[in-house]
Amino acid sequence: MEKDNLKQIVFIETDPVDNLAKFAKVLREKEYETISLCLMRASLKQEFIEEAYNKIISLNFKFFKINFKNLPKMAFYSLKKSKDLIKAYLAIRKLNPHIIITRSNPNLLCALSKILFRKYPVIYYPYDIRSDVYEDLESMKKEGVKLYEIKCERYCFENSDGILHKGEENELNELNEKIIGKNIKIKAPIFHILPYCMNELIVPINKDKLSNKDNEIHFVYAGVIFDDKRGQSFFESIEEILKQKIHLHIYMKHGHISKEEWEKLIGYKYEKFKSNKYYHFHEEMDQRSLTKEISKYDYAVWLGRYGEPTKSESKGMGNKFSTYLEAGLPAISFRSYKYITELGEKYGTGIGITFDQIKDLRNILKKLDYNKMIKNIEKTRLELEIRKHIPRLEKFFEEVIKYKQNFKN
Repeated sequence: MEKDNLKQIVFIETDPVDNLAKFAKVLREKEYETISLCLMRASLKQEFIEEAYNKIISLNFKFFKINFKNLPKMAFYSLKKSKDLIKAYLAIRKLNPHIIITRSNPNLLCALSKILFRKYPVIYYPYDIRSDVYEDLESMKKEGVKLYEIKCERYCFENSDGILHKGEENELNELNEKIIGKNIKIKAPIFHILPYCMNELIVPINKDKLSNKDNEIHFVYAGVIFDDKRGQSFFESIEEILKQKIHLHIYMKHGHISKEEWEKLIGYKYEKFKSNKYYHFHEEMDQRSLTKEISKYDYAVWLGRYGEPTKSESKGMGNKFSTYLEAGLPAISFRSYKYITELGEKYGTGIGITFDQIKDLRNILKKLDYNKMIKNIEKTRLELEIRKHIPRLEKFFEEVIKYKQNFKN
C-alpha cells in the first residue's frame, strides 16, 4: 500500500513509552502509519521505540513541570528552540489522523490534544488515573498537584471520543469522587488493555542463572523509583530484602530526566545501600535488551508502597507485568497492589506478600513450586502476546470513529 494511503495513528505523549510503542509497532506491521508526537525524548536512545513509529515528531522541550507558573520559562525555551518548533509545526500541519491516542500524565496535555485536534477522533489513555492517587483534595494539594490537572482529567473522561485504560476492569466505575467530583458521565466507548507481551521481547527461559554460580538468590526490579512523600516504602522494602541476604538488582527507568537529574532529586537517598554487597544498581537499558539481561535472575519484584493502598495502587497496572513475563521471571508483589497480585495468582506466575512477610522471604520461596511457575509463565506470555489482541483494538477504533460521527462535540 502506498504510504499516502495508510491510515495514520497518532500517539501524543510527553515522551514515548514502551507500553504504547508495542501497539504502534504491531499497527505499523498492519499497514497503518504510526506517528509519535511528543514534547521531548528520553535521555536514553531507545531503538525499540524508534522502530515502532514511521515518524517521531518531537518538540524537543526541556523537562518542565507543566503548570501556569512555568509557562514563561517554557516560552523562553521555545524561542531558543524556534527552528525545531517550526519544523515540528509544519510536520503537525500535514497530519491527517485516522485516530489520535493521547496519554497522561499530564492531563493538561490530553485536554489540549482534544481541543487542538477536535476534528479528529481522540482516545484518552489515562496511564495512571491522577484522581485515584490521592485520598482527597487536601492531600493532593500537599503534593503540589494543581486543581486544573484534575479538571482536565474530568474533561477528558467526559469529552473524549474513546477511553483506553489498563488498570482493574471496573476502575472507571469507581473513580475517586472526593477529588474528581460526583456525577461524572463517561459516554464514549471504553477499551480495557493489559501490558501485553511481544514475541520479539520474549526470551527463552534462562537456565544459566547467576544463582547456579554463587548459590545465592537474585531479585531484580526494573522501573521507576519515585520520591514517595507518603512513606518510605521503597527504602524500607529494599532494606528488608538486603537484610535477608538476597541480592537485589535495580534497573532504573529515568524517563524524561537524566540519570544525573534523578540522582540529584531522589537518588542521593540510596547512597547508604551502595556499600552493601547485595545491592546492585545497573545502567538503564532499552526494552529490547532489558528482558534478555534480567532473565539471568531468579525472581522479579514490584517495589513500592505496602501500606494502606490508594485506589491507584490497588487497581493500577504497570508495564513491568509484561516485562517480567517476557524475561521468564516469577514476580513478587505487595498485596497492596491488589490487581497486579490477583493477575499473578490467576495465571500462576507470581505471588503476593505483606511487608511483614519479607522477613520470612527465604522460607516462603522454599515452599514455591518454581518449575510450575516457569511453565505457567511460558503459557501466559503466549496467551497475552499482543498480536492476538490487536484485532479487538481495531474494532474499538471503528467504534470510536462511529461515536465521533454520531456525537460530535
